[in-house]
Amino acid sequence: MSHRRRTRARDAHAVPSGLGDDVPDEVVERAKAAFAGRRGGELATLVFDSVLEDAAPSSDRRLRFGHPLVTIMLDISPVDGWCRLEGRVAVAGGWTRVELHQELGGIGLVSEIDAGVFVFERLPRTLMCLELLGPDDLTPVRTDWFIP
Repeated sequence: MSHRRRTRARDAHAVPSGLGDDVPDEVVERAKAAFAGRRGGELATLVFDSVLEDAAPSSDRRLRFGHPLVTIMLDISPVDGWCRLEGRVAVAGGWTRVELHQELGGIGLVSEIDAGVFVFERLPRTLMCLELLGPDDLTPVRTDWFIP
């Protein structure tokens, strides 16, 4: 794997010295692809991850993303080398479907939201984010990127 030294601009947003040096090319390209695939809408940030918070984490993982208009709760379970993702939308507010975006771009899968619940079966364990969508007058809300 090749590495290249990154140069940083000397401004208020510069990375502190020593951080970000010798970043593998593969990591840089994956990050660029993820940001290129970003869409409009508002961000729901990660506020809970059972791997980090639970005293005795299990093979199942729970994530919660928060936004002023909605809370998105995910239960992720391993199944035969894949994973199953079941989500709940609290304060559904008119969102009717969820698009799952994967790191390499494009929409991987779409699920309808039924009574605040959506499910994706047989997902690969790759970098992804979810986007809640509804009528045109409703602002889309997307999660941070995560690996199930």
